[in-house]
Amino acid sequence: MTLLGEYRHNIDAKNRLFIPAKFREEFGESFYVTRKMGEECLAVYSEEEWKKFSEKLNMLPDSQVGVLKRFVFSKTTQVTPDTHGRILLPASL
Repeated sequence: MTLLGEYRHNIDAKNRLFIPAKFREEFGESFYVTRKMGEECLAVYSEEEWKKFSEKLNMLPDSQVGVLKRFVFSKTTQVTPDTHGRILLPASL
């Protein structure tokens, strides 16, 4: 899935972030948010895309990518937008 366009939204005092309606339609009712390794940004995955990504990552041996797996999985959260289209981001993100 490729998201097009640029949107600027602030995280409010309660750590909520507004997700544009067209993106919410693409992601579905709930989706996954994680921190990108080595970058100051977040990555968002639909249920289907997260399943594919995590299955591929889990197929790799821990001896080679264990640190990467721990980073990705510990920084990932499943979110569901509220009625105003906002998601709650954990402090770790």
